[in-house]
Amino acid sequence: MIIVTSNDQFSGNINKTAERILYDYGFQEDEYYAAISSSHTLINELDLCINESQYAMQYCKLTGNEIISFNEIGIYQVIFPYLDDIWFHNFYQQIMIPILEHDAKYNSELLKTAEEYIRQSGNINLTAEKLALHQNSVRYRLSKIKDICNINERADFYEQLSVAIKLHSIYNK
Repeated sequence: MIIVTSNDQFSGNINKTAERILYDYGFQEDEYYAAISSSHTLINELDLCINESQYAMQYCKLTGNEIISFNEIGIYQVIFPYLDDIWFHNFYQQIMIPILEHDAKYNSELLKTAEEYIRQSGNINLTAEKLALHQNSVRYRLSKIKDICNINERADFYEQLSVAIKLHSIYNK
């Protein structure tokens, strides 16, 4: 762990600065993960700084990114601190258990479809292309997921599925 302090407000690309510091100390790019917290000004925020770095490190390990700052991990800023929360587990199970059970029973590849759909940011055409399926097959599978997970039309399907898939990748890494 490297803690960088300064009397001056930092300006510039923190990732490039971290890469330079690590290079100056003899680290080669393929030898490390660099997880960077947000910039903090008060010493009593040191615990926050360390936690942010740890969450960014979890993201690096999950995605294979070599260097990333806490500010770049998106929704994972909220997910990582609450992974052990009962509400996250219940939400995860509510969505993922029906998908996993359906796949096991019917060999239906709903999970594979859901993961690719999320990777493609909800784009059905790209999902179909990546999975070598017709777009209607992707639509059918997504509709099946809605049905078996009991996600009604008023709920934001993509958002819920996205969080569940992210939790699945974390819990099963």
